[in-house]
Amino acid sequence: GVGDADAQYALGVLYANAVEQSEDGEFQKQEALSVLYLYAASVAGHPGALMAMGYRHLQGHGTPKSCSTAALNYIEVARRVADVYSAGMPQAVELVRLGVDGRD
Repeated sequence: GVGDADAQYALGVLYANAVEQSEDGEFQKQEALSVLYLYAASVAGHPGALMAMGYRHLQGHGTPKSCSTAALNYIEVARRVADVYSAGMPQAVELVRLGVDGRD
């Protein structure tokens, strides 16, 4: 493997949201590190990272703006969701839909 995708995703989110003070007193985010870790996690197939990279490419947020690259990220997640539901409604979702709490 190329590392732990969950840890890479967590670091990507951390760097996207963490603000640090530079030497000149300005506050800045570490966008480049965020993109680096989110990209690594997305290559490993992490669904949250794929969604985050899709959004970043769609909006041009720390990455080149590219609708087609955004779509590639989003399509992978959509494909996984479709695979889950193609075999029928997962039991937990069905129970929620029917208002059954699962307790006997």
